[in-house]
Amino acid sequence: NGMQFQVSLSYLGDRNIAQGEQLSRSSVDLGFTMPILEGKGELIASITDLFNDFAIRQRIIGAGFNATYENYFETQVFSVGAKYAF
Repeated sequence: NGMQFQVSLSYLGDRNIAQGEQLSRSSVDLGFTMPILEGKGELIASITDLFNDFAIRQRIIGAGFNATYENYFETQVFSVGAKYAF
């Protein structure tokens, strides 16, 4: 019936940085397309960072202290679209 589905996985492992370490992060993205209007159009939907786990997290180690830093970007996005061919 022409429907298509896509899953993308991204994983970045732990890595050392000057002040400590940057912790691992991952992202799961989904996409879906479906023909409509007798094949002249298409419905499109997608979501990025499904589990909201693509934040940059760092463990900082200093003289007499340990800190964990988390920075969540706007990576979790849902979009819907349609197109039509004349």
